[in-house]
Amino acid sequence: HWIDEAWRKNAGQVTHRNADGYLLPDSDSRELTEADLAGFSKIECRLARYEIYARHGRGFSDVSVTKYFSNYGWYQEQISYQDFDEFSLSEIEMKNRDLIVKYEKMQGYR
Repeated sequence: HWIDEAWRKNAGQVTHRNADGYLLPDSDSRELTEADLAGFSKIECRLARYEIYARHGRGFSDVSVTKYFSNYGWYQEQISYQDFDEFSLSEIEMKNRDLIVKYEKMQGYR
């Protein structure tokens, strides 16, 4: 499981979380910029991208991802990742997801 491995190898790398566990607390309501992602590690980028889906109650194929988000009261798995419809994301969320992917590529994380 990639999160468990990343935690063991890079303990403390997730430093951009707020008190509620969000890496990007407004990624559902505002278009992000590359500046919002500046300094994010590989694991933080990945979790920030998954956070967009987690807000919608999407489950994850990797149990450790579900376990990670389950630590926060705002996450309730309601739909499997196989049944999740990408079009349930808002236009802003899709743009933010795509920006995170672009940033991950620019940083050599993907």
